[in-house]
Amino acid sequence: MSASVSDVQFEGKMRVVLQPLVGFIPIVGGVQVYFLQKPLINFELGGAASILDLPGLNGLLMDAIQDQVEAQLILPNKISVILSDKVSAEELRMPRPVGVLLVRLVEAKSLLQTDTIGSISPYAQISLGGAEHKSSLGIGTNPSWSDKDMEFPVEVPDSEELQLLLQDKDMIGDDDFLGSARLNVEPAAKHMAIDTWVTLEQVETGQVRLKLYWLPVSLEEKDYKVNKILNQPCWVLKLLRGPH
Repeated sequence: MSASVSDVQFEGKMRVVLQPLVGFIPIVGGVQVYFLQKPLINFELGGAASILDLPGLNGLLMDAIQDQVEAQLILPNKISVILSDKVSAEELRMPRPVGVLLVRLVEAKSLLQTDTIGSISPYAQISLGGAEHKSSLGIGTNPSWSDKDMEFPVEVPDSEELQLLLQDKDMIGDDDFLGSARLNVEPAAKHMAIDTWVTLEQVETGQVRLKLYWLPVSLEEKDYKVNKILNQPCWVLKLLRGPH
């Protein structure tokens, strides 16, 4: 008995980076491959594996594949290949982000009333590439939050998108969809701070207020101290990196 997975297709924005440049063949010291956002995945099952192509089982398989793709291929995760012994693994696999995006979920208004009895309990899942944060539960159709800022390292501000998913927490059954939204990172990186209302998509009503703060990254502690005196925030890379 055999099983197969064939015709695997990925649809998304993939980035291939050839760096750093070296002064000899092969010209570049390494290759990085990654998706900026979650790609759409399609495939066909054959043989014994076709039993998984059933409602419910198909979704479980898709979730498992998506988890593996996120762990390997969605920024900040990536596939890195070293082409020169002059390039260290850390230099290639852990390049310095250009900044850190701080996201503050402030409030929402005019959300869908998805519960027939009582108030809804909305919460947000906010992601950038493979990094994701979840908010606390709000109350009602015009909730507010006081969560701490969510931190997202950013390598490609002109191409990355912040994604927001708003849902109503249910004690029984699946959580109810309240809307979604996308925001480009580039305006926050350009203006340093943005306070904006975002209209939710795929629903008839609802807006969410977000505050975005851009912190440039530095390798030097002295830059942080100088910028603090000048009231120009700066993120020090060693504060960002945890144990490998």
